Amino acid sequence: MRCFRVFLGLSLLLVLLPGRPYESKVPLGSPGRYPVDLKLIGNWSSVGEQPADSFSILIVPFNASEYYVEFHEAGEAGDDEIGRMRAFGFDIAGQQFLHTNGLNSDGTQEPFSFVRFALLEGNQLSLRIVGDAIVPDSLNTDAEALTDFLASHLDDPKLYDDELLLRRIAPE
Repeated sequence: MRCFRVFLGLSLLLVLLPGRPYESKVPLGSPGRYPVDLKLIGNWSSVGEQPADSFSILIVPFNASEYYVEFHEAGEAGDDEIGRMRAFGFDIAGQQFLHTNGLNSDGTQEPFSFVRFALLEGNQLSLRIVGDAIVPDSLNTDAEALTDFLASHLDDPKLYDDELLLRRIAPE
């Protein structure tokens, strides 16, 4: 099973989604512009009917504007999968997104991926990862053009891979 390349790299979500996250060589902003959203902090568990769809995400503040994100999926034979990344917030046309890029033990920089998120009623979190289906590869080095493209396609379902729904896990 393939680990996350980039989110919230996106190691475990690649396995769970049919598409691939769009990978950019440039971020669409920089850390520090948006403070950590305390409503994102905590343990989250996937909302799914099948055990194979089960995974959890831990989101903790790394500093005042960045998150440390850890994805955990229990493997079938006890071979757990763990993906780690950094994330920071930005918005496009008033919609909340996270930049994500994987943390590698060798210190290499992963490409950036973008996750649209929404906090829902009932302690739920919606994650929609920008996929590679309609975003031109030629935009992965032009932050302004990529931002304009994403803004003009925010409501296009083809922009995103499947939506992931998570529920906050109550502290023990």
